[in-house]
Amino acid sequence: MYSLSIFLPLISFFTFIVFSNLIKKKYLIYISIINIFLATLISFDIFNYVVKNNDPIEFYLFNWLNSGNFVSKWMISINFLTSIMILVVNIVSALVQFYSVSYMKEDKLIARFFCYLNLFSFFMLFLVSSENLLQLYFGWEGVGLCSYLLIGFWFYKESASNAALKAFIVNRVGDMFFVLGIILIYINFNSLSFNEIFLSLNDYTPKKYNILFFNFDSIDIICFLLFLGAMGKSAQLGLHTWLPDAMEGPTPVSALIHAATMVTAGVFLVCKMSPFFNNSIFVSNFIVLIGSLTAFFAATVALAENDIKKIIAYSTCSQLGFMFIAAGFSLYNLAIFHLFTHAFFKALLFLGSGSIIQTMNHEQNIKKMGNLWRKIPLTYVVMLLGSFALCGIPFFSGYYSKELIVNSGLSSSIFLAKYVYFISIIIVILTSLYSFRLIYYVFHGKINFSISKFNKLKEPSIILLLPLILLSFLAIFSGYLFKDFFVDSKYINLWINSNVAILNNINFHSNNYLVNHIPTAAAFFGIILIIYFYFYNKNILLLLKNKFSIFYKFLLNKWYFDFFYNNFIIKKIINLSDNLWKKIDIGLIDKLGPDGIAISTKNISNFFSKLQSGYIYHYIFSFVIGMTFLISFIIFFLK
Repeated sequence: MYSLSIFLPLISFFTFIVFSNLIKKKYLIYISIINIFLATLISFDIFNYVVKNNDPIEFYLFNWLNSGNFVSKWMISINFLTSIMILVVNIVSALVQFYSVSYMKEDKLIARFFCYLNLFSFFMLFLVSSENLLQLYFGWEGVGLCSYLLIGFWFYKESASNAALKAFIVNRVGDMFFVLGIILIYINFNSLSFNEIFLSLNDYTPKKYNILFFNFDSIDIICFLLFLGAMGKSAQLGLHTWLPDAMEGPTPVSALIHAATMVTAGVFLVCKMSPFFNNSIFVSNFIVLIGSLTAFFAATVALAENDIKKIIAYSTCSQLGFMFIAAGFSLYNLAIFHLFTHAFFKALLFLGSGSIIQTMNHEQNIKKMGNLWRKIPLTYVVMLLGSFALCGIPFFSGYYSKELIVNSGLSSSIFLAKYVYFISIIIVILTSLYSFRLIYYVFHGKINFSISKFNKLKEPSIILLLPLILLSFLAIFSGYLFKDFFVDSKYINLWINSNVAILNNINFHSNNYLVNHIPTAAAFFGIILIIYFYFYNKNILLLLKNKFSIFYKFLLNKWYFDFFYNNFIIKKIINLSDNLWKKIDIGLIDKLGPDGIAISTKNISNFFSKLQSGYIYHYIFSFVIGMTFLISFIIFFLK
């Protein structure tokens, strides 16, 4: 029965495929929603079983690949880490599907949309429950494929089509490194099964590989390649450019991808492979560096962004940076804790933004809204609750995980720990600034559209609001209700039995009470700044914008990452490809190859066709000449 929590979305997918022409769309959608909610209930049962018994659930399906000594089993393995991920994915997927019933009701391709949603959920569930790296990679690529289909769902829009292609290509860059990491693991451990490679790791002596005249440990290379793969999926600095553009997809897609599924796959991978990463100090420092830079970068760009969905997307990018900071500190339980709480309040913010967009007739620019709290008060409340959780306000869900991650920098032995602590405080302030800047422009700012349109605005339907209410509850209480599972020492064995290596000798808090609550103070400070700037002294903002116009332009252009990639990489590759095509393919290969042979054959044929004159004396003359050459050849060469 437990396997149904994973395979019910796949069953829904095939139901749409097989019965799409036999059953009405609405009944297929009802079946899909029933299946995903049933999968969610089973997920709770799985979580309860694993916690009570501290016993992983494994069931064998069949042998997938047999090649020589290599045997890849198709197995489902559910431990404590996996049970958390299955629970999160199913909860968010269920609420997103329920939300989509109303949000996508006018779309003619709604059945196809639900079909894609179910396949996406299945691949993510399959990814987290995999028993070996090859099976995980199958789910990994499946998620990437479905993200392409969902982001580009409105394919008739050029922007959506380009965004889907961009997400697919950028993720392939990271996936290439992931594949290399898997290959290197198999070469060194002769297995891809998690249990086998973790067991072998205890007695493993790292090999040395010479790369560009430098010697590197095999563990360092493996961890580095795996993290580069994670960077693509989790949109870390350098491979992040696809994430904001993914907002071209329908809002439920944004909620599903950015809250609990695709973007968290990279964090899950690092935590899953924690026994490896704990043996690589170099890569751990690199993870902390990239995570902190990503969090800072995304928070600064969100300050200048005006698209409501892109602001929340950059927020996702920033929070993923916090998760990697925790993972780099070897506090994988905290990374998963923040992943857990983040899933709910981020889904709340995305779905809340969807309600706003639908109310505003698909307008996404926050500066073209204003004073909406009067017309959609319930949406205003849920967006406010989601923002409080995101900023880490006591005692919302984000408070419990974010505060611990930030303060862990004070006691970590990682080289970059102190730097990360100070930059994390800045990021917390920036998070409050961009979150409540959004709240101000959407709900409190000056009305920047017609009064007649404003008077017609009303709260969305109850089907749209019900998932928001449920997510609001989770955004408030999930941190408090589940915190013990992540930070209490009595549950440490659950993590150990999940092969998650926890360095439990780190004190999350210092002895100084005031120091412990600096992150909370920073969050409130950011909110106070927004209130002061936007409600009491707007002139300061104009002054700062004019004085630091270059910096503001820098943020508007997203640190010029897209500009750099387009002008110095993509265009160069396109020009190179164009030259290779015209000069090598067409100019050389085709001329010497198929085109040249065809032209030569044609010319030879034309020549011989001219010899076919139709006159008998011409043929006799040709016969005589031929016989003369033949006799001469026999006399002189065949003596």
